[in-house]
Amino acid sequence: EGDMLEKAMRATFSGVASINELEREPCSIADLTVGVKCGGSDGFSGISANPVVGRLSDLLCASGGASVLSEFPELCGVEQELCRRCVTPDLAKKFASFMAEYEAQAHARGSGFDMNPSPGNIRDGLITDAIKSAGAATKAGSAPIIDVLDYGSPVTKRGGVSLLYAPGNDVECTTAMAGSGCNLILFTTGLGTP
Repeated sequence: EGDMLEKAMRATFSGVASINELEREPCSIADLTVGVKCGGSDGFSGISANPVVGRLSDLLCASGGASVLSEFPELCGVEQELCRRCVTPDLAKKFASFMAEYEAQAHARGSGFDMNPSPGNIRDGLITDAIKSAGAATKAGSAPIIDVLDYGSPVTKRGGVSLLYAPGNDVECTTAMAGSGCNLILFTTGLGTP
């Protein structure tokens, strides 16, 4: 175990050294893959920061870029709206299947989507999961949903939103987005998050 950790750390530092030698170059906005994430949301997140990010997501998608929405537990209650935005029935079915799978896994471990919102969310105005989910989904604007990706799958389609199957936890979700190719993650927060 210690040997594996040492190898991982050496590889990480070697990779950082290589990356530091790269020079920045101009690129088109269409080359951007932007993850949209929220955490520590309050009663204003869904009517202020998240819609602003959603508008940016729409502009990015219209310019040929890619937007990625994840945190599947946060999408409980807005499935129908997201399925309606899917460009094919198969994508809508895939999303619904992932949502059902996630919920079943949560129930098998003594949890569930009903454990949302958190006590901090409730204290600061997000009193139902429907309010929280509707606010969270606004980060993806209104552009078409062009792909539904399993955890760790790369973003390959441009000009729309991809839904990425991942947990809502801040660290795990942003890691999944980076692993799928997001080169920028916009993270909104009302209460603050570590």
